[in-house]
Amino acid sequence: MEDSIKKGLYITAGVFVLLSAIGVTWLVADTDAANLYYCKDSGTVGLCFKLSSDSDGLSKRCYWNESSPAKYKYCSTGWNKYNYSVTGTETKLPDFEEKDVRLRFDTKAEAVEYVDELLTDTKAEMSLTRIEQKLDSYEFEVFWRVTIYKEKEVLEEVCDETSCEKIPKIVKDIIHSEELSSKVPETATKEEIESTVEKHFNNFVEGWKPNIVIEINET
Repeated sequence: MEDSIKKGLYITAGVFVLLSAIGVTWLVADTDAANLYYCKDSGTVGLCFKLSSDSDGLSKRCYWNESSPAKYKYCSTGWNKYNYSVTGTETKLPDFEEKDVRLRFDTKAEAVEYVDELLTDTKAEMSLTRIEQKLDSYEFEVFWRVTIYKEKEVLEEVCDETSCEKIPKIVKDIIHSEELSSKVPETATKEEIESTVEKHFNNFVEGWKPNIVIEINET
């Protein structure tokens, strides 16, 4: 019995601990110690087998699942090495996943121009889709959809009994859309739920980048 309890206190892949002065003292296997990282933004510690290299010098993506290498946990302040004892409680961080988009261009210049244009003037919106409570759980899972898009102007033809004319109209050109979820305590108020989801939404939008695989046509 004692061995099983001790085994349950080890930090393993996918376990993220919210640090606090009180709580469980977590153990880290010697083979995992070099992969222990801390996120100041969320106050959490976890194992990352790989980190991203972002243009601002921060490593904002923690890739934690070697079996699903496109999945990551996002930290706006960057994941940094952690070499101290870990005390706190397990928490749930939203999962994000890169999705490959394969594009082919005739020249490298065309590819660079496309990516620059894609990332310019993007906007994002979020909508709650549903809330579920799992059996034997004291948490709600709040599902929400994020949509990243660009606005563009199109000409819409409008006709009456005598004639037709084309009128400018602003529409959304959707670049990326996916459903994500956040976990909150079952005692959370409506305001606390909205605040948690909004924070996760903002973190996702700040860290989102299209995972584009560029292929150049050979001449």
